[in-house]
Amino acid sequence: MSQIMATFSDSNMKATITFDLPDERQEHDMAIHGADYHAAIWELDQFLRDALKYGHQYKTADDALEAVRNRLHEELEGVPWEF
Repeated sequence: MSQIMATFSDSNMKATITFDLPDERQEHDMAIHGADYHAAIWELDQFLRDALKYGHQYKTADDALEAVRNRLHEELEGVPWEF
């Protein structure tokens, strides 16, 4: 079972997360790649924002969904994200 330990003082704060590997590999990967997931979501949001603001050439909803899915896969390239 994962453990989270936090230490607080006036000027110094630290947190430690402990995982039981290999059983909690997925949880571990999610924790250490959180910034990568955040960046991918931000990039995907910008992609969608641009399509809404400047228009797009998708003919069907399926075309648009496929483009969004492909972009998500591009943004997550190299980051473990299997669920």
